[in-house]
Amino acid sequence: KRKKIEFNAIIAGDGPCRKKLVTEAKLLNLTNDVKFIGWIDNKDQFFTNIDIFTLPSTIEHFSIVMLEAMKAGKAIISSNTDGPKEVLQDNYEALIFKKNNHQQLAQHLEKIISANELANKLARNAHDKLLKNFTHDCIAKQMTSYLQKIYDEYYKNLAEEKIQKTA
Repeated sequence: KRKKIEFNAIIAGDGPCRKKLVTEAKLLNLTNDVKFIGWIDNKDQFFTNIDIFTLPSTIEHFSIVMLEAMKAGKAIISSNTDGPKEVLQDNYEALIFKKNNHQQLAQHLEKIISANELANKLARNAHDKLLKNFTHDCIAKQMTSYLQKIYDEYYKNLAEEKIQKTA
């Protein structure tokens, strides 16, 4: 607001920080600009209503909601927690900030809000990655490959044990 950037924020979820965030929004006179909507039942509608998806978690292993944002074609800003930094390439599929670095998060938001072309590029690249790596078919092929390796290793070890017993 101080930088005269027009925005509306929708904050979803009912995590432990919600009460503090609501209080801060009131103190900063942002109640008209920030909506706290709690738990999301209709994710399709949620993603239709946003332009940028932000994942500011301090702990996030593998995030299904991140995949949902990728599927919805939204520009993503995420903290550098384990899951997102494993999946998303910084400045290519998302903008990544150091967890708990609120200043860097704000800079990334400002950057995406002011650069529509960047937002579109990030969203497109993340969506493409989803289609290449995280569809049902892709995951089924990966699981089949892993299971085949386990099966092959098991029977290789079994055969080696049999040879040792007969020797």
